[in-house]
Amino acid sequence: MDNQTDNQVADEGVAVAQPFSIGGALREAREQLGLSVADVANRIKFAPRQIEAMEADDFAHLPEATFVRGFVRSYARLLEIDPTPLLAALPQTHLQAAAVSESKQVEVPFPSVLTSRRSNIAWLAGGLVIALVLIVFSRMHDSAPEPAKIAAQTNVEVLELPAAASAPVAAALPSAQEVAPAVVAKPVAQDTSLMMKTPPAPGADKKEQLAKEKMIKEQVAQDLAAKKVAAKVAAKEQAAQEQMLKEQAAKERAAKKQLAKEQLAKEQLAKEQAAKPPKPGNGVAELAALRLVFDEDSWVDVKDASGKIMLSKMNHAGSLVRLSGTAPISVVIGHASGVHLFYNGKEINLVPHTSVEVARLVLE
Repeated sequence: MDNQTDNQVADEGVAVAQPFSIGGALREAREQLGLSVADVANRIKFAPRQIEAMEADDFAHLPEATFVRGFVRSYARLLEIDPTPLLAALPQTHLQAAAVSESKQVEVPFPSVLTSRRSNIAWLAGGLVIALVLIVFSRMHDSAPEPAKIAAQTNVEVLELPAAASAPVAAALPSAQEVAPAVVAKPVAQDTSLMMKTPPAPGADKKEQLAKEKMIKEQVAQDLAAKKVAAKVAAKEQAAQEQMLKEQAAKERAAKKQLAKEQLAKEQLAKEQAAKPPKPGNGVAELAALRLVFDEDSWVDVKDASGKIMLSKMNHAGSLVRLSGTAPISVVIGHASGVHLFYNGKEINLVPHTSVEVARLVLE
């Protein structure tokens, strides 16, 4: 009754639990990294069909268990995940089949407590049988009238015992005549009791296997999530750095252009002033009248023929400035579109003299 209940619980556990797929975990990690089966085959030097068999959990088409463990370890290292939980989840049936095939080729059984005890019991029983045969033969030889004929008809086989079993047989032989029936019956009873023992219920193993599979899945998911976060952070930092370098380079280029324009304007103004010296007139310098009307705020710099600064300040919108000085007069007006300039009562068009909202001209 208990065995039936345990079997039902085990069947329900098998129906509910979903087997963990080592190949599925490897395939998911490979696809997250954007690698193909051919890429993996070129890097770890395995055949594509072997990689496909591993990702399909098709262990029957893969070589021995040693190859499978090395394959899983190399594949996990390539994908940068921990191989330990994957190796722990390898199916035990595949490993046991590989061990059995090797034992059949060598024809040497793996030692265990049960097989060792059975072997000792078998050798002990064989030794007692040989002792009984020898006793019967000796009695028949003493009472028979024709010992040579009886000896010819009796086949006695002498068995060579291995060193491992020779000690218990030698210890049992001196008392073989007295305790033969009891000794033979007792090992058989012990062997029967060992064979009647039933294996433990598989419920605990199922729970442990499910816990291992859950731990492996969580570990793989954590590794992939950490890689994604690190990749996103690195990409954002790289983009921010590149954007900062671009903006800095653009500002430097604009500053250089502006500086070059201002330098060129100064040089041009100096050349014009040097080429046109003030006109002499009866020993009295001729004065010129300037009037500036500001519709918007503007910086104005005005110098007379001697280089004296007549005006150099910020003028607010709605203001009016009147100046008079010796011609030629050098004028620099910032934000020229918001300023009206009158020279000797005549308005001067500032558009031909304006570059980047700055007007530079010489009034004669």
